[in-house]
Amino acid sequence: MKHIKKSFGLIFLLLVFSIGTYVYCTSTITTKVNMDSYVVSGGYANDNYGSRDRIFVGKITLGDTYEMYAFLHFTLPDLPSNAIITKAQLRLRLENKNQFTSGEKKAFYVYTVKESWKESTITWNNQPGTDYYVTHFYIEDTTTTPRYLYITVTKAVKMWYGQEGSHANYGLKIMGENKPGYLEIHSKETTSGESYKPTLYIYYTLLTVTVSSTTVSLKQGESAALQVKVSAPDYQGTVSLSVQGLPSGAAYSFSQSSGTPTFESVLTIATSSSTPPGTYDVYVVAESQEGVKYKKKITLTVSSAGDFSLAFNPP
Repeated sequence: MKHIKKSFGLIFLLLVFSIGTYVYCTSTITTKVNMDSYVVSGGYANDNYGSRDRIFVGKITLGDTYEMYAFLHFTLPDLPSNAIITKAQLRLRLENKNQFTSGEKKAFYVYTVKESWKESTITWNNQPGTDYYVTHFYIEDTTTTPRYLYITVTKAVKMWYGQEGSHANYGLKIMGENKPGYLEIHSKETTSGESYKPTLYIYYTLLTVTVSSTTVSLKQGESAALQVKVSAPDYQGTVSLSVQGLPSGAAYSFSQSSGTPTFESVLTIATSSSTPPGTYDVYVVAESQEGVKYKKKITLTVSSAGDFSLAFNPP
């Protein structure tokens, strides 16, 4: 018996896959302070304290009353291009607190610095300005010392990496509210060991995309469906999907074009009769709301459709 098969140009190919179970964890990278100092008002306004093994911040009374501000700068480590920062903490070793009012607590405010400065020359009179408020923390009269302070500075670090707007890294300034009391913090010149130096902890997750197949072969006018999985452990933001590199006459659609990881979507790639035959590098692009991107390559091969094909079964 003879059978004739005609190709009408639309064949739906469903490429199904099963993604294995992975164990994810948020990664951490640390960096030590590379510049730190403090500045003092009044009669000490032209003095530099960049070589001291302690940083003082707050209000001190030595007959007269003086304000003291702390400045810290960190060299930012390189992160993978698909890293999304989820948290950042500044760790300080608080050696002592002094002159607090009994029963009171005092707020200390953290700001980003908007101009460059040098550890060896910064003074009260030439100190750089600040622009963005980052956070604040409290120290109480009853706070025990010595101890470590962990201060969340995620906003500043994300800005420095361009993941929340964009801001040059000129470091941080810490200042106390207008109340009695000051803090004594170990600086990078401390002789008490590396663990006492100001340290920045950066926590990040990796944005990744997996697809059911990285090779797709279609004739002109055919379609293919692939399953896509977007992962970014511990990330609570939104990731959007798109496709780059399709040839002319081809189109794509997602069953879910955005979401909070982990989520899955079906990607449909459709060619047309006008799509030029050839092999193309096509990319599934996942982009976080901070602008972090991850691209997954798919090799798409398009061949001519042909008018019809014949298939014979022997009698």
